[in-house]
Amino acid sequence: MSKARLLILPLLAPCILTLAEEQDHNPSLASFNPAESMAVIDTSHSSVGVGFAAMSRTADLVELGDAWHAWRAEGRTALRLGERLCAWGGAAYADGVREDVLWSESADYAEVGPMAVADTLGGDKDFEEYTFLAGFAWQGGRAALGLQIDYSSKSEARTSDPRPKAESVAARVRIGGRLNIADGMGVGLYGLLRKYAQDLDIKFMNVYGTATTIYQLTGLGADYSRFSASYDEFSYEGRTAGGGLTFSGPISAVAEFTRRHTEKILPDAYNIVINETFENTIQFSLGRQSCVGPWMTNLSASAHIKRLELSTLIYASGDKSYRQIATRKPYSRDLNTVSLRASLFRPDIHRLALDFDAIFCNHKQTNSEVARSTDVKTLDINLGVSAVTDWRRVSLSYGLSAGHRLDINSSATLGTPRSTEASGILSGMRRDFLLSSAALTQVEASARIDFSLSRRVRTLFIDLRGRGLWRTEGLPNGGGVDVALGVTM
Repeated sequence: MSKARLLILPLLAPCILTLAEEQDHNPSLASFNPAESMAVIDTSHSSVGVGFAAMSRTADLVELGDAWHAWRAEGRTALRLGERLCAWGGAAYADGVREDVLWSESADYAEVGPMAVADTLGGDKDFEEYTFLAGFAWQGGRAALGLQIDYSSKSEARTSDPRPKAESVAARVRIGGRLNIADGMGVGLYGLLRKYAQDLDIKFMNVYGTATTIYQLTGLGADYSRFSASYDEFSYEGRTAGGGLTFSGPISAVAEFTRRHTEKILPDAYNIVINETFENTIQFSLGRQSCVGPWMTNLSASAHIKRLELSTLIYASGDKSYRQIATRKPYSRDLNTVSLRASLFRPDIHRLALDFDAIFCNHKQTNSEVARSTDVKTLDINLGVSAVTDWRRVSLSYGLSAGHRLDINSSATLGTPRSTEASGILSGMRRDFLLSSAALTQVEASARIDFSLSRRVRTLFIDLRGRGLWRTEGLPNGGGVDVALGVTM
């Protein structure tokens, strides 16, 4: 049962990570070969639950808002259909509000990032999200095959001028194979394709009471001034392709490469592309499991290397046919992380687990058009302890973790505002830099109670989580809660 749950949890990561505001610093889905699920799903397991989460002042970007809260419902299943076949799937829905969002009218800021649409007012946004996922794996002799499909959609809108309404969808397919070359040893290969689209429409219902301009951002507060203020309808289209290699044995290893291309389109100007981004991502990980006395140990190291470049397409002045005459590349972003993790697990003492990880992150942005740059280097150190205690028909899981982020020689060159750019946007960029580079301490506590019921409905569970975050540099502290109620079957 526990192995099935461990698999299904990361598979619904797109919805969970969106709510957790972590997209820009973690992969949307961890490296994963669906053909290897036969070795993970050993029993059938399903769960259905509802929950509520609220976070305040936890985001490192003003574009993600000052706070958010959401109701959600989730269903997950992992099915062992025989010795050679397993399947899994899930669905999730969330309905919430993101408060005080600044400098981004576009939905999915982590997706469209430096080429978001913005205005000077900002405000609260209502959102709805849907996530669906299905997959299966088949084992025949030494070979295994697997397929996974996931789909998500999001609707986001604001009820005050300017009134952006964005609709986005994303669909991804992963297909993989695995070959067992010896007992406990195998190699795998998988590929992935992903399609993303967003339509954004901005309305003004009180045209005489609102004075604002729509800006086409190009990174670090710069904008494409030729197309600012003139349009209120936009589209984004993105395509991602990639693949990876896996190895399991005395040492497990994963390597993955993906390339994403995203375009920003003006439907009212003959569907011309005004900006586009190209992003390359490489991930590596190595891990080893062993036993030291009564302890099971897991040591792992990973690296995540991402580079994004933005291009601005230049069109002939006064030419209504929008004839392209040049391309500029003013903006680039590099996000590199290296992490080390050590875990200890002792099943005979209340299933006690100890975790330690250290993560070094270097996030660098440069916009040559406005001579601005930021370079943020941080080190996160986290310690955690968790345990499970059983009393007859009741199982209690509880945990506590604490972490500290150190600022390691971060710097920013932001200069002064240009006459054509949005008033106040440079202060927003300074705020982003301070939030992402400031030293902080955070503490998280969790508790889950499972009540055994019957064979058909195995347990009723209540899951509680709390988080506190304290920043330096006079920046605001934050925190939040997450409550879930459900059943497992």
